[in-house]
Amino acid sequence: MIQTGDAEGDEIGDSARIIVEQSKRITAIVRQLLDFARRGGSERAPVDLVELAQQTAKLLAPAARKADLVLLGPTRTAALCSRIDDGQILQVLTNLVVNAIHASPSGRQVAIEVDEVEAPASAPGQALRRVARVRVTDHGHGMDDATRERIFEPFFTTKEVGQGTGLGLAVVHGIVLDHDGGVEVDSAPGEGSTFSVYLPIA
Repeated sequence: MIQTGDAEGDEIGDSARIIVEQSKRITAIVRQLLDFARRGGSERAPVDLVELAQQTAKLLAPAARKADLVLLGPTRTAALCSRIDDGQILQVLTNLVVNAIHASPSGRQVAIEVDEVEAPASAPGQALRRVARVRVTDHGHGMDDATRERIFEPFFTTKEVGQGTGLGLAVVHGIVLDHDGGVEVDSAPGEGSTFSVYLPIA
């Protein structure tokens, strides 16, 4: 409409805004598809997961404030290292926190915690008796059993059409498995969700 001259006055600004918004949405979808398809080829080194979680909290604090939420970083101060590709695990934490923000009503909290625990059944490498755990907890609407069983499937989403690709958690699951780790979710309708990422300790 702008190109043909059919838009005039305020319509030009409105049309331009729509173009920008939809271009950003398309870019996000393509990026998620590429992330899902291009896993692998990571460069790994010992990284402090506490520092990475703090970095995630700082990066996403503005998004949380915009949604009228409080994003809490880890309370742990002692370093806890895992041999990882920090960019990929940052993406894992970002995906989980963004999902938590989207799932939470205004006025609530989203928290990231880091600790050391016994390896759960879902974490490969059972010879590693102690593993690092990074948890992302929200107080949103939660999930029923049927949804929880499918959340890591590619293209499965509970969001409205046009609001999500269903790839975010599939990417999380794939990256964590590539790092010899595991992912668990604890959730119930009306009680929020906690996603736990388990990684070998360096």
